[in-house]
Amino acid sequence: MDFRMLIGHFLGVGALKRFSTEKSVADIPTVRVRPKARMSRERNYQLLEQASSNLKGMVLVNLVASICAAIAIYPYSAKTALYWLCAVGFITILRASTWGRLLHRLHVHPPAPHEKRAFTRRWSAIYLLGLVSAAAAWIGLLSVAVTISEEIKFLVMIIIAALAGGATGVAAPMKWEGRLYISALLLPSAVVLALNTHSGMLLAFMDVIFWAVMIGGHTNNHRVLLRSLELQLTNTALINDLTELNTSLECKVMERTKDLQEAALTDALTGLPNRRGFQQKLTELLEKSKREDSGLAIGAIDLDGFKPVNDAFGHATGDQLLMEVGERLRNTLGEEHFVARLGGDEFGFIIDGREEIDYLQQIGDMVCRDLAASYSLTGVVAEIGASVGMCTYPWDADTAAELSHRADYALYHAKQARKGTAVIFNHQHEAEIRELANMEQVFRRANLDEELYVVFQPIIHTEDRRTYSFEALARWQSPILGNVPPDMFIRAAERSGFIVEVTRYLITKALKAALSWPKHLRIAINLSARDIASMDAVEGIINVVQSSPIDPGRIVFEITETALVCDFDQAREALNALHHAGVQIALDDFGTGHSSLSHLRLLPFDKLKVDSSFVADINKHQASEDIVRTLIGLCDSMRIDCVIEGVETREHMEKVIDLGAHLLQGYYLARPMQQDDIQGYLQTEQTASVQRAFVENESSSQRKTG
Repeated sequence: MDFRMLIGHFLGVGALKRFSTEKSVADIPTVRVRPKARMSRERNYQLLEQASSNLKGMVLVNLVASICAAIAIYPYSAKTALYWLCAVGFITILRASTWGRLLHRLHVHPPAPHEKRAFTRRWSAIYLLGLVSAAAAWIGLLSVAVTISEEIKFLVMIIIAALAGGATGVAAPMKWEGRLYISALLLPSAVVLALNTHSGMLLAFMDVIFWAVMIGGHTNNHRVLLRSLELQLTNTALINDLTELNTSLECKVMERTKDLQEAALTDALTGLPNRRGFQQKLTELLEKSKREDSGLAIGAIDLDGFKPVNDAFGHATGDQLLMEVGERLRNTLGEEHFVARLGGDEFGFIIDGREEIDYLQQIGDMVCRDLAASYSLTGVVAEIGASVGMCTYPWDADTAAELSHRADYALYHAKQARKGTAVIFNHQHEAEIRELANMEQVFRRANLDEELYVVFQPIIHTEDRRTYSFEALARWQSPILGNVPPDMFIRAAERSGFIVEVTRYLITKALKAALSWPKHLRIAINLSARDIASMDAVEGIINVVQSSPIDPGRIVFEITETALVCDFDQAREALNALHHAGVQIALDDFGTGHSSLSHLRLLPFDKLKVDSSFVADINKHQASEDIVRTLIGLCDSMRIDCVIEGVETREHMEKVIDLGAHLLQGYYLARPMQQDDIQGYLQTEQTASVQRAFVENESSSQRKTG
């Protein structure tokens, strides 16, 4: 078992094993095994420290024993007792002062690690000198004692033996110093006894035996102490190494956590902060602005025309385009402003400390201008635009959520009014938001069966000059709000989450009304983006169709291009499912959303409805006429019907008929009507306003040829 596995067992987890499999050997913070020399140096230093702590007791015991010996000798030889006390006092003072200096160095000014070896050697020698000097004094006293009396001799021998016995414990930390001290006490005393008494040989022999026992005891005590100290040092070293390893691992984890946090706040493609990073920065700067009583502004950017580029040239080109957009935003807004990619083709920015309208408008216009410039990508030159919505603190909102919401609302107005421009949130937008919120609350409490109804606008075929189909249009007559514009209550239905339910309800009403029509008439019904956003919603629509006695072939579901771009794959699956159910699919308002011919190729469209904006100025702008002509020809080539919307005047009708249009819709031909009016309209169709319009057209044509 190697050291790393040993540590793993100590920790009780497999963290180190997992760590070692994920990192290279160079990256793993290994535990440093302490060298034997370093361990020995630390051990000897610790032994000296323990010996120094026992030194006070040894000196005190020596002093007490010396005083007792002096008291015993005094009656026999006062001079000897006095000399003895002077010698012992001198030695005791030297040893006590030495002990004080040693403690000061150990605890007040300890040596540096590299100095410990020399320090231990020096003070071990001084320690040994003190022991030997004390032992020499006692041997000298024994030499005198044998000449005084047997009692004094045995008293001194007992004291020497006691000191030697005590040294086996108190001098146990010092292996050789303790042995030398015991030997210095007992072996010379054996010699003195052997030379100066009649029974000296026996006493000397016993003294040597006692010496051997004391040496053995001291050796054993030293071994036990040394083993205990080595274990303590080993454990301390292991704890220190584990602490270092843990600290190193914690640092690695903190670094990795920091990297992950930064990655979680950064968009991988552009290197800009992502939506989460944007919200975090916005919250931070908003708190700062509140503390400093300053202002700030945020901007929401949506790219116009990005999806057609992405669809036509592939995701790699789209990614390259997004990276270039991010780089342009960095250059345009500079380091003093915060820029982020919020997702898809949406970006955002924060302007700290500035909320002046003129300055913000200048910034917004500059962003729109710089992003509208051509993009030289790999193998293609792309042209896109950008719309910007902005909101300020504290004038427009005082929370991060409100700032984001109102900037999005301003962006919505920019895209609705004129794409490629910057709009700053204003009081009119505030009023609209309140109106929409109020409308949403009223809609939630509305009785849909009584308040919602359907009107029908004819679509006329130019060949037989008769109604080809009706488009069902939703209307809301609220007892509180009155007659609510369709675009407003549809948005309220979408915000409230009721749009799917409303769509099913309107389909049911429209199909019920179509039961009384001639069987050749079709009915067109609009679907919202949410109606095809999930297959559950689509299945609900199919169930309504299948439960109706109306032939599915007479039903046309109209979907706008904008509804397709949210999730194209889901939209394709949904439209294929509807088409498989037997209904027809029409692409509504073609040319106003993210127009792409790939939609006509990839989706099961049976009809294409040209947006009224192309017809409105068809007699004034050649480009509009060319577009309508091209679209009519495209539909003929693809064998799908082309419906021209927005025929509001006779000039419009004449022009689109000349261009080859067959299906027309607009107020000049017929306005939306109630269900009760349809039967009368159909019965009088030959003499009604539509027929008169065609008669006038024929008369006009005849006058021209005449």
